Amino acid sequence: MNTVHSAETGRNKCDICEKRYLTNHTMVNVLRISFIYRLSSIDALNNHLQTVHNIDVVITRHTFGSFHHFLEWKEEEENLTDSWYVLHSAPNIRDGNEYYYYYCNRTGKYKSRGSGKRALKSQGSSKLNMNCSAYIKAIKNVRSDCTTVVYSSTHYNHKNQLGHLHINNTTKLVVAEKLEAGISPNRIIQDIRGSKSARGITRDHLISGKDVNNIRKIFNTDGIQRHSNDFVSVSTMVDEMQASDYNAVLLFKQQSENSSKKYTSLDTHDFLLVLQTEFQKEMFVKFGKNGICVDATYNVNSYSFHLISVLVLDQYQEGIPVAWGISNREDESVIKYIFEAIKSTCGDLSTEWFMSDMALQYYNAWNDVFDSERTNLHMVCLAH
Repeated sequence: MNTVHSAETGRNKCDICEKRYLTNHTMVNVLRISFIYRLSSIDALNNHLQTVHNIDVVITRHTFGSFHHFLEWKEEEENLTDSWYVLHSAPNIRDGNEYYYYYCNRTGKYKSRGSGKRALKSQGSSKLNMNCSAYIKAIKNVRSDCTTVVYSSTHYNHKNQLGHLHINNTTKLVVAEKLEAGISPNRIIQDIRGSKSARGITRDHLISGKDVNNIRKIFNTDGIQRHSNDFVSVSTMVDEMQASDYNAVLLFKQQSENSSKKYTSLDTHDFLLVLQTEFQKEMFVKFGKNGICVDATYNVNSYSFHLISVLVLDQYQEGIPVAWGISNREDESVIKYIFEAIKSTCGDLSTEWFMSDMALQYYNAWNDVFDSERTNLHMVCLAH
């Protein structure tokens, strides 16, 4: 080992670390902090560990008939060793080969993506703020798909901890299938936590409600999100509804869309979507004459949009939503557009009573749009 014992200090000194320690064991422990960022690559780290500190770094080589077979082997190896190798960047292409570099997920520095107000996970960040010596380098031949692998399996600077791993891809697929089948997240979590494994406790057994929600989003099991961009997702959903046998979209004004002459009270940045299903239309026509209730739900999403619900009472005096309006505004002009959209589909209506909260814009808008001959006599206000 290239260490120098100083008679003056009685301490060991590392050639690269340039620090002295009372014992060689102490030097190796501090090594991970003192010099790791000076090394140009993980290969240099491994070389230093082997040649300077006599730490055995296991490096093996493998050949696979296809890149797919390599990925299968990689997942199996991760499961067996409670590790996770993350693709560092897009593959480098040269000399007819694609080079893939997978680093241990613990390698690197923690970078906060938010304002710093949220606390870290209970187990802390997965990042070591330094390098781990484990990695996988895969070289795929572009023509034959044959893949050769250099695998450094020694994890230096940390212990493998289940809390810093990810859920197995096969388990993710099982969770997605169960969600699509209508099985509740709590039942899915209970089933996985209660399952047995030949390897004992695995990362999958630590599955949480947040994990299930993440899988729900990734696989879009609800079929709601059409695109990762909400603007595109909503537009796509509306297009699908408008192309269906019954068009439930009564009015749609997307943000950034210029207002037409028909909607002069709406600005370019305004959003307004009015929905009414065929069943809701029938309920409005059948029971709307008995009474109308309008209420709004405030700030229930990240965009601070309002959900404005129009309801009637059926023969059992149960409330039934007969139309919805979603908008960034709740003033009288927007309410009028919602009522006008309903009237254009359902026709005019005279009702016995009208109920809303203390805000008069609902009642004023109703009187401007619908027959208010009898409605004026029975106005009911509810204070929230």
